[in-house]
Amino acid sequence: MIFWEKVDTSGDCWLWRGYVMKNGYGMCDQRTLVHRFSWETVHGPIPAGLVIDHICRVRNCVRPDHLRVVTQRENVLAPGSESPAATKAAQERCVHNHLFSSENTRIRPNGTRACISCNRQAARHQYQRRKSVGACRICFRPPENGRTRCAKHLEMDRLYQMRRRAFA
Repeated sequence: MIFWEKVDTSGDCWLWRGYVMKNGYGMCDQRTLVHRFSWETVHGPIPAGLVIDHICRVRNCVRPDHLRVVTQRENVLAPGSESPAATKAAQERCVHNHLFSSENTRIRPNGTRACISCNRQAARHQYQRRKSVGACRICFRPPENGRTRCAKHLEMDRLYQMRRRAFA
């Protein structure tokens, strides 16, 4: 078969010697990735929703022993992956060097991690800034006549209190 004639099997990885794209993946015609073709030749069709992962992390390797079927998430987060998601997932500490432990980590709704210590420090800093500047507790605008809220929010409070008294 012509496909296997373009494969260098001399090393541990079987490297594709045909056309290789800028991203390092080989192509055997205008639309077929060589690692997928190699997998399908040996193991059959790739199940829907799954992708082929290079265990060796060499993108133009076509050795079937070095390939496995995984989900896209597993592929992106696999050890040795250079993706930004894998880099973030492998981090053990936040940008301020706090450890990502179960007690100090909050998982956001989008699945990313947040450092609880950093969130507390940011909230404390924001509170101290508001307190020292004497800004409105809601919008940070400077209040008038030494009050704790700006004119807009004082008016909103007055209207709220009036409505509350009317329904009481």
